Amino acid sequence: MNTFNESAIASYITSMAEKNCKKLSDESLSDMETGKLLGKLEAYNDFLDRFGFDRVECKNVPLEEK
Repeated sequence: MNTFNESAIASYITSMAEKNCKKLSDESLSDMETGKLLGKLEAYNDFLDRFGFDRVECKNVPLEEK
């Protein structure tokens, strides 16, 4: 069982990850910007994994870029 604080932080991290998923659909992003967003998503998912929450998967990101 998670504490309220952990759940609140996980909710925030999940919403930030989803926001970055939406940003990744922008085709005008440079490779550097895309890489930064993918790195943030990886860090967010590592945090969520550590505390037993579901990962955020971006449906708009091809599998080879994940």
